[in-house]
Amino acid sequence: MIRNNSLRPGVFSSYTVTSALGAVVSVQYAAVCALALGGEAGKVYRFTSYADAAAIFTDSALLRAVKLLLESGVSQVICVPVGTNGGNPDDNAYEAAFAAIEGLDNIGAVLCDSVSATVQAKLLQSITRSCSALKERIGLVNADNAEHAVQLAQALNSERICLCYPGGFSGACAFAGELLTGTVGDNLSGSICKGIVLDEDNLTEDTVQTLLAAGVVVFETVGNAVECIKAVTTRTKTDGTADYSFANVATVRIIDHILQRARTVMKVLLKNARGNPATMQSIVAQMTVLLSAAVDEGIVSSFATPRAALLAGDPSVCVVVLSFTAATAINQIHIVAHISI
Repeated sequence: MIRNNSLRPGVFSSYTVTSALGAVVSVQYAAVCALALGGEAGKVYRFTSYADAAAIFTDSALLRAVKLLLESGVSQVICVPVGTNGGNPDDNAYEAAFAAIEGLDNIGAVLCDSVSATVQAKLLQSITRSCSALKERIGLVNADNAEHAVQLAQALNSERICLCYPGGFSGACAFAGELLTGTVGDNLSGSICKGIVLDEDNLTEDTVQTLLAAGVVVFETVGNAVECIKAVTTRTKTDGTADYSFANVATVRIIDHILQRARTVMKVLLKNARGNPATMQSIVAQMTVLLSAAVDEGIVSSFATPRAALLAGDPSVCVVVLSFTAATAINQIHIVAHISI
């Protein structure tokens, strides 16, 4: 998508939007690290059709994940089998699988079928390294029971991890499909997770409230469909104090989206950039256009004028400062009526 809202003279670069309204398939890919039957453990596979995956793997957590993700509209599923004979691989096998995808581009979500706290912690470490290398992504995991879900979510406590319950690994895959195929700022609370059926009755309301408070994505059956009650991350505390700033998964996705756009724009400019006032003004103008477009799209509610300056002591480095407020989703509306009789 190309947009140029500035009336300033000059040359403006284009930027790439990573998620489009009404897109049939996702722009970003999903990566799956899971138990498999068939294939080669630790090898990276890429699939755009279920038939290709089924030609290599037989029924397993990995193959079922591929099916759910592709059917939901994910354009490509990257798979790393963790064990290929139905055994129980050790934690190092998962760690090796995570390492295999850390440096890959265009991954929006990483899914892991293990309910081990140790493995899930390793997933978070891997995702943190990828984000530090400017390859932002979100991890999705699950739990085997409600009590364990609370424990796992509290241990993870990260805006980079969504922990899903109930529904098992399939629930996490279905939610990942919704996450990747929707618009960046979508409020996924109440969204239908296609392709899954919950085997048990809906959780009690007390259990739901406990899970949501711990940062768990909770599913329930409504009619003939499975819905996500609230699309949250496991980030519920900062330095031990309750903090729900990053509770909605849309918040971190918006931040990633804006920064990815900004990097794309600046990469185009960098080739001919000079340490002079004209370049600084061009940078400010382009960042203003970018943030204004985000406001028009509804993913940013406000922003301050961008700033650009050369780094003191090293004029070959330009520092660009962006300040904006992500337009996070509203999950509750309270109507208060004052009635006179």
